[in-house]
Amino acid sequence: MRRVVKAVVSAATALVVALPAAWAMITPEKVLSLKASQVLPSSNDTYLAYTSNSLAHPNRFNVYTYRYADGHKQRINAVGTQGFSGNFDPGTNTLIYQQDRTDRVDIYTYNLDTNARKRLGVLDTGLWNFDPRISTSFISFLRYFKASGRWWVQLRLFDRVTGRFRKLMTQRATGSHWINNGTVGDRFASWNVCSGRPLNVRGCTIYVYDVQAQVLRKIPTNNGRPQFAAAVDETNDLVVFARAGFGCGRGVTFYQVPVSHLGAAPIRVSSLPRGTDIDFTASISLNADTNAFDYFFERFVCGKHGSAEIYALRGVSPGPT
Repeated sequence: MRRVVKAVVSAATALVVALPAAWAMITPEKVLSLKASQVLPSSNDTYLAYTSNSLAHPNRFNVYTYRYADGHKQRINAVGTQGFSGNFDPGTNTLIYQQDRTDRVDIYTYNLDTNARKRLGVLDTGLWNFDPRISTSFISFLRYFKASGRWWVQLRLFDRVTGRFRKLMTQRATGSHWINNGTVGDRFASWNVCSGRPLNVRGCTIYVYDVQAQVLRKIPTNNGRPQFAAAVDETNDLVVFARAGFGCGRGVTFYQVPVSHLGAAPIRVSSLPRGTDIDFTASISLNADTNAFDYFFERFVCGKHGSAEIYALRGVSPGPT
């Protein structure tokens, strides 16, 4: 049976696992709380991966995994580097992540069964490649590059079968506009584009790219309110995402909408108390114990920096039958 740290499974959560997510609201469950700030969570049946920002040494980021069976913690990025977690290669204990040195940023994998760390040379161009996600078919990642005297950021998709790349989106790299990578599956990739400042966002728009149809769409906003942290559940044709007001901790609410009909009225599945907020990215994974999908995100209290914890919406959608 999967163990979690300081977690309480509510009766509402247990009910949702057995019923369609639209029938009941899900109570967010605390998954991990340590004496540090934990962000960028992802999970498989054996491990929880996350990025930790030390409270004693702020802005020093490292990738860790937490083994559910016994609580064993393991640092993933090499000594003398910083790291930012991605997600697990489906069906394996191999994690994709970003590893930073002072002179370069690269994408690596780490096999927790063999403790083998590997730089993905197929993605290496000498440029800054970062914020990766992996599926059986694809790897999505961001790349910084300079052209015409200006810096740009580009979201790219690497086909693991054909070895080909696609450019999904390119925009100017400025302090007031940025791209957050979302999730990648065997058909869909998601991300969001935001403007403003991280704690004073003017807007966030979610994009979903259909690789097979080569069609890019976005989830319509409601009165321009920021929408972010999209995670695509390809099994159930769903996108789970967050919507909030302007400013930190103002009405963070979680919704589902069909991938095939992003313009449909979204279904509300959960919410956070006023004064709490989440990061711009989230992940979704199948929980073998419940045969349902769990949505993982970072939760923090506004004004209390360095206090982020990892939460999940358990049973946000049903598993395969």
